[in-house]
Amino acid sequence: MKAEMKCFQHSFQSLHEATLLTEVDVCKFLLKFGVPLDARNELGQTALMIAAEAGHRELIELYLAYDASLDLIDSDGHTALMLAASKGHSIIVQLLMKAGANTALLNDRGESALTIAQRYGQFATAALLSQDKKASWWDCAQAWYRFARNGWER
Repeated sequence: MKAEMKCFQHSFQSLHEATLLTEVDVCKFLLKFGVPLDARNELGQTALMIAAEAGHRELIELYLAYDASLDLIDSDGHTALMLAASKGHSIIVQLLMKAGANTALLNDRGESALTIAQRYGQFATAALLSQDKKASWWDCAQAWYRFARNGWER
């Protein structure tokens, strides 16, 4: 019983590793076994955040089906939406927004997912985020200014 409990306490690390390696079947097995989906790694990231940053659509859909918490923040104040936006994973951003991720949250630097996408030059993702009704008018104005300045076209 004691060994079983110790194994379960570290099972979330297996979920994080399987997420990094895109081992979908392993992730499904661990979730069915009851591994906590919102457990955090040493960076404060959940499996959803890891999948969002890596752009793993199938894992995002799996974690959303298991009701992953959308707006948890890591040690830098980033949400899964912000991590996906920083890498330009527009499909992941759409999935998270559709599931109800809060686009108005700010990280420790005072940046939203929209301003993060802009900073990293992810203009298509920034355009997508700027269409959200919760996006601040200032973030949207900055986004469109940068689009025009950098010659970005739809």
